Order: sequence, then structure tokens, then C-alpha cells
Amino acid sequence: MHGFFMIIAFFWLKLATLCFVNFTNYGNFFEILKVFHTMWKKCGKIPFYPVHTRFYPLHFCHSKSTLINKMAIFLSTYINSVDSKGRVVVPKEFRAILENFHGFVAFRSHKVEAVDCFSMERMEKLSLQIDETLDPFSIDRDSLESAIFADAVTLRFDKDGRISLPEPLIEHAKLSNEVAFVGRGATFQVWNPKNFEQHQKKVRELLGKKGD
Repeated sequence: MHGFFMIIAFFWLKLATLCFVNFTNYGNFFEILKVFHTMWKKCGKIPFYPVHTRFYPLHFCHSKSTLINKMAIFLSTYINSVDSKGRVVVPKEFRAILENFHGFVAFRSHKVEAVDCFSMERMEKLSLQIDETLDPFSIDRDSLESAIFADAVTLRFDKDGRISLPEPLIEHAKLSNEVAFVGRGATFQVWNPKNFEQHQKKVRELLGKKGD
């Protein structure tokens, strides 16, 4: 009986620690309780995860329908106006996906005149993939990290759902009084609407030729 109570006490200690470490990610204590309840039903066990790392329930049962790690998809294109202070409202559909971080990571695209935008979870996944696939001292890794991570900025929403666009991003994407938020599945981009229209036209023409 004494051992049973020790296990229960250890569980609650772990739960309290996870709540403290992940409070900013999941909002409040009850959200984390939901995670534990879901994991118990799906996996038949409580996920004791090291306290120095992030808490990702998907690692324990590999279920695509897990509460927290469901896939977020950015869809459609939205055109919003930029105010005199360089602020623009991010579409509510995009903000709903990014609500855990209350913002996103942006960097200059290396393929087109646009801004690539990733959720923080996506950036963490990219960092992990680089760690697992590239030699830590390779030129390829150094180039990739310099081109993406060193160039990236964190953009947070204000109370009205707006972001302030840094000048280097504005110059690269040639943004002016309007911007287009373009869904790309797991990520999205910010474009000058006219440039995106031309880009989309070219892409459709290329796809049409491949289909012939």
C-alpha cells in the first residue's frame, strides 16, 4: 500500500512539473489534464517525460489524432491592408492555428520575393531534422542554418491580431500598402499581391505544360 501511494505522489509531482514547464504552450492546468486523460485512453499509460524537454504526447503512442499534435493546415489567400505604422492584421484563420505561440517565425524566402512563415513547432521540427540528418560541421548545415535561423525573426500578434513587419522583410518582398497571406499547407507566405498574382499565373502555366 505504501508503494502505491508513492507512485501516486510521483505522478502528481511529474504532472505539476509539466504544468510549470509547459504552461505557456498549453494555456492552463486543465489543458494539460486533458492531455494526460487522452494519453491514458489511447496508450494505456501515463507519459512520464523528462522535465528538461518539451512535452509532446505524440512520441508515446504515435497517433495522428492526438489532442495536441494534430496537423495544422494553412489554406487560401487573404489580402489585408498595411497601416501607416507598418502593421497588418493576420487572418483569423491563420491566427487560430498559431494561438499556442501567439505569433510565428518569418524569414526571407530564398526562392521567390516573398516572406516564408513557420509556426514555432515547425521551426523546432526543422531544427531537429537538421540535427538528425546533417553533420554538425558540414558546409551544407552551416549554409542552411545561416540562411534560415540567422535570418529569422519572431513576429507576435498584438491585441488586435496585428504584426509589425520589419523593414528587411518589407524590402525583400516589395510590400507596400497591401499584403497577401498565402496558405501553403504546413506553412504560409507573405507576398505583394500583384507579384503573387504573376507568380501564380506562371506556376499554373508550368503545370499546364506538364499536363499536356
